[in-house]
Amino acid sequence: MVNSGSTHSFLDTHMANLLQCDLKFIKPFIVDTFNRGIMICSCTTICKDFKWRMQTVDFKANVFVVDLNSCDMVFRV
Repeated sequence: MVNSGSTHSFLDTHMANLLQCDLKFIKPFIVDTFNRGIMICSCTTICKDFKWRMQTVDFKANVFVVDLNSCDMVFRV
């Protein structure tokens, strides 16, 4: 999912485990969301320099790992 209102990118916990991402522990933080305004993110881990390809374009970013349930990843734009 691409979210033009999000301030961060997120990866689903199950997907991070399947991909065997190297996760680092972090403190919870505040994020802006498209439909809810501001909220505290309960993310406790981050995958730094996560790499993926979408429509032949390579990307790399720090992504926060959280239970998304409805999708594998949320892209910040």
